[in-house]
Amino acid sequence: MVAGLPSPLRQSSPPARAVLSPFIHISEPSLAPLGSLGGDHVNFAAALRQINYTGWASIETRAMPGGSLET
Repeated sequence: MVAGLPSPLRQSSPPARAVLSPFIHISEPSLAPLGSLGGDHVNFAAALRQINYTGWASIETRAMPGGSLET
C-alpha cells in the first residue's frame, strides 16, 4: 500500500468496478519543471505499478527559459 495518495490508488488492486483512464497527465502546478515543486511523482509511479496500470502517461511542462530540446 502506498500512503499519502487518493484512496483509489491505495488499493492493492483496483476494485472490479473500477475503470482506469487509458492515459494520465503528469505535471507540476503551472506546468513548472517536473519535480521542481515537490510533487511526489516517485510515490505516484509506484502506486501505478502496484495497480498494474498499463495506460499511457504524458509529462506536461513548460520549456525553461534558455532551455533546449536537444539531448
